[in-house]
Amino acid sequence: MFMFLFSLFVITFIAISVNACPAETLQGPDGKCYGFFPYGFFHNKSDYVCKEFYGGHLASIHSEKLNEFLMVNARDLFFETDNFWIGGKVYEDEGRYSWTDKSPFDYKNLEKDDEFHSDGNYGLALNKNTGKWHGIKSETVLPYVCTVYYKKRIPK
Repeated sequence: MFMFLFSLFVITFIAISVNACPAETLQGPDGKCYGFFPYGFFHNKSDYVCKEFYGGHLASIHSEKLNEFLMVNARDLFFETDNFWIGGKVYEDEGRYSWTDKSPFDYKNLEKDDEFHSDGNYGLALNKNTGKWHGIKSETVLPYVCTVYYKKRIPK
């Protein structure tokens, strides 16, 4: 009986550990882990940090449910600005959007007047109050949300 209970405990512990997100991240409705980073960077630098230190990219959004999850949590975690970087890039010369993680751009929540820009390099930012996305100059410093797969130890 002891071995049975011990085995059950070990299996439960392993199952919980496998599905757990790294510390200081939140599990989204899609099962992925998300890190909310209030200190700001440019769009490209934010994505670089997501890749190098967390194994992911800026968040790509593929459903209304995930958009809502990011918006609601950003309200609680980002105080300095209404907008934060997500992984969308705007290619105004080609008239298209893409995600930095190369996943399909299969869901859009753009502000009505924000379809395309014609003068420069833009990233997509999500507004924490409306949930709508806006093209903002990539050189703008904003907080950001990463998809997190691991946390790399940052050297001192």
